[in-house]
Amino acid sequence: MKILTHPHASLREICTPVHKNDFGKRLRKQIRQMKKLIMQYGGVGLSAPQVDIPLRFFIAADPNTKIVKPFINPKIIKKAGLLNTINEGCLSLPGISKTVFRRRQITVSYQDLDGVEREGEFSGICGVILQHECDHLDGKLIIDYI
Repeated sequence: MKILTHPHASLREICTPVHKNDFGKRLRKQIRQMKKLIMQYGGVGLSAPQVDIPLRFFIAADPNTKIVKPFINPKIIKKAGLLNTINEGCLSLPGISKTVFRRRQITVSYQDLDGVEREGEFSGICGVILQHECDHLDGKLIIDYI
């Protein structure tokens, strides 16, 4: 498994949902491999299309606890607060960073590794990471915010 870099066509694909029969050993193995990659490259998030898997999932690390968590079939269901600006980087765009406007707080529905539906509120850097990774699932990159 390797991280794709721009302009690879897979980074622009809209990903398909992870179906009930996709939950299992293969998905768990892919997520373990992705965790190794973000540790290796010092990232805080990595989406499936960045490793050439066209499915709607990503992993994100909490910058405070360093716990890496999978988000499967995530949907931002609520955005709140004024827009926050932050200079974002991306493992698929090495050496590039862009100022991106993101909402201060979001509510995300998603499934965990067992397929259980979850919902959570995220703000600050955690919220930014999740918004960035959700963009990847729709083929959007930080350079599209220019």
